[in-house]
Amino acid sequence: MTELEQRKAAQAFADKWLQQKGYEKGETHVFWMELLQNVLGVSQPSTIIKFEVPIQLADPDQGDADKHTSFIDAVIC
Repeated sequence: MTELEQRKAAQAFADKWLQQKGYEKGETHVFWMELLQNVLGVSQPSTIIKFEVPIQLADPDQGDADKHTSFIDAVIC
């Protein structure tokens, strides 16, 4: 993909998502897959992205007393 093609694809992607009337949780996967494939040219985006990856968080002031699991929306690896 040339730089010009990528710029046009990025603009089309942005235009589409500015008009989208969805909601974050329901559209996250489609958003990321389309970005990776249509704008960045990744031929098989499902091989480099993981969704809802669990992580352990804790309040630094309370240590393990406040430890809980949260989730990262998307991780590209």
